[in-house]
Amino acid sequence: MIARIDGQRHELERASKVPHRWEPGGTLVLTLEEHAVEMMVLKLGAGRYEIWLGGERHLVEEERGRAGSQGGGSEDDTLVIAPMPAKIVRIGVKAGDDVSDGQTLVVLESMKMELGVTAPRAGRVQRIGAEVKVGAIVPAGTLLVELEPAVTT
Repeated sequence: MIARIDGQRHELERASKVPHRWEPGGTLVLTLEEHAVEMMVLKLGAGRYEIWLGGERHLVEEERGRAGSQGGGSEDDTLVIAPMPAKIVRIGVKAGDDVSDGQTLVVLESMKMELGVTAPRAGRVQRIGAEVKVGAIVPAGTLLVELEPAVTT
């Protein structure tokens, strides 16, 4: 698989023999050479992931189609959902706002850690989820923000 990690192109192999487990809160623990590596993984949509490793944010994007093509996946990148059960700390946008790719939309708190949920692409906020209010506790999978459909040319 070809992926872009922090903007740089890499060829990745699936390491199915590497022991791993998912922890509550979207944490992936991999065992590499007898050392446990823990990272927070957030799916942003359409083959895009945000990975927090050692306190640093990394953006991973799966390349689809042939080189140079803009082939998109079939995944819906209009819906931004809560990746884990969490308390809503801050809402940074409202319906009608224009947002940029990677802009923080909502800040969640889970297990005493704040996590910014970011826009999977540039666009305009169509609506904020009905359950999204500062102080509310939402389950994983709750709609946080809906973006207007991407304009294709």
